[in-house]
Amino acid sequence: MRKNLNLTICLILTSAVILFSCKKQHKKNEPVPEPVKSDSTAIIAYSIPNQLGTSFFTKVADSLKIIIYTTDSLDRENAIPAIQVAPGATISPASGEKVNFASKGDKITYRVTSESGSMAKWYIELRRPLVYRDPIVTAFFERTEGCIANDAGTTTLLDDGRVLWTLGDTYIDRYRESDKTVPCLFQVRNAALLQPANNWNWRQTQTLLSPAKGTLYQPIADGKYFNWPSGGFQIGDTVFVYSGNYESTGGGGFGFKGTGIDMLVKMKYPEMTVAGYHYLPRFNDIGFGSSFDKDADGFTYTYGFKQTFIYNDVFAARFPSNNPYAAWTFWDGTGWSTDIKKIKRIGESASSGAHIAKVKNKFVLVSSQFSVGCDQGKEIYIASSNNRTGPYTTRKKIYTIDGDKLDGHYPFFYAPILHPEFINEKNEILITYAVNGFSGCFNTCKSGRMDPDTYRLRGIRVPLYLIDSSF
Repeated sequence: MRKNLNLTICLILTSAVILFSCKKQHKKNEPVPEPVKSDSTAIIAYSIPNQLGTSFFTKVADSLKIIIYTTDSLDRENAIPAIQVAPGATISPASGEKVNFASKGDKITYRVTSESGSMAKWYIELRRPLVYRDPIVTAFFERTEGCIANDAGTTTLLDDGRVLWTLGDTYIDRYRESDKTVPCLFQVRNAALLQPANNWNWRQTQTLLSPAKGTLYQPIADGKYFNWPSGGFQIGDTVFVYSGNYESTGGGGFGFKGTGIDMLVKMKYPEMTVAGYHYLPRFNDIGFGSSFDKDADGFTYTYGFKQTFIYNDVFAARFPSNNPYAAWTFWDGTGWSTDIKKIKRIGESASSGAHIAKVKNKFVLVSSQFSVGCDQGKEIYIASSNNRTGPYTTRKKIYTIDGDKLDGHYPFFYAPILHPEFINEKNEILITYAVNGFSGCFNTCKSGRMDPDTYRLRGIRVPLYLIDSSF
């Protein structure tokens, strides 16, 4: 579980969700959308109800094209577009006029006539979403030794190219090949994976545990208290991992509460063994450590969340890059203050399942639809900003977890996480998310054992230009 999943369980939401399949991959030769300059025969805006994200205006040779990514809920036979053209111009078919994309191979031609009588053709093309599940990354978590199944999965790129994956509740070994199951109860409250550089062979990835093969990060030898780690950063021979501390309160999967005693776990590099814990001051119930980015201004910045019923407020903090033990400062709306009580939010996520990271020269916020059980949240959202302190764009849907349905039901899911170190040659960023059974619909635990695939990370690829067309 992630820290911010400590939700009010009595709240049950049923959301109407747009469903779509995300199997088609981005073509290498497909032109990257570029804005078309407005003129007397321009379409300024074009949208269809239930489309995915924004419309992309492109110009290939002399052809003016608008590309729209659609969802399964879009009625392709009876689409009613909203269109805005240049002042004084007319368009055929008209704005609000029903068009049948299905009968035209998902391509419709419009004619825009200017006030002076000149005419231009515009081609509107519907496409399937380009977000897709990455089979290599997903298979990376389909393990039969060491770490078998887990949630969370924040990554930290180390100086030597290796990647540290920090995990929450984790199943260790005990995989039974005969029926491909594990015991229903996980063995450790946290663990980590050490992935070799550019290597997705899970058998070559080391599972990091305590010397006694137990929970990796455990500052207090008391089963009542435990840690869930998140992002990290490296300074020389030390890797620091932000970790929240929790108290077990009983009462099932949500029987825990934060103690407010967050800390930086110190790991010796390159051995990646735990070397100690540095306790942080209380941050007014804000859980920082989502990610860390070192800036040329001499500061390292980190981002955190605080629950506001369903949604979460997003905050920013920083500390001197050469001294994480120094006093942290917090964004207060106009500058950086040492007083945590003056902190101001920089954005809002769709739920407590959220992550923020610097991606190239922008700042990206990913969040999941509210979910504390099966058949609730199904969607993943994205927003972006040119500045680490916001403002962020209006969040938009980029993915629905249709591929995780079982017997017609969606799983409990959460923890969408950006991985900027894993941007592939097609300029697609990796996002992982966690699924955690089907509580409320049916029990995945049978005779004391379960399919570990109902509690594993999934990996999806998202073209950066779908997040922000200027990438």
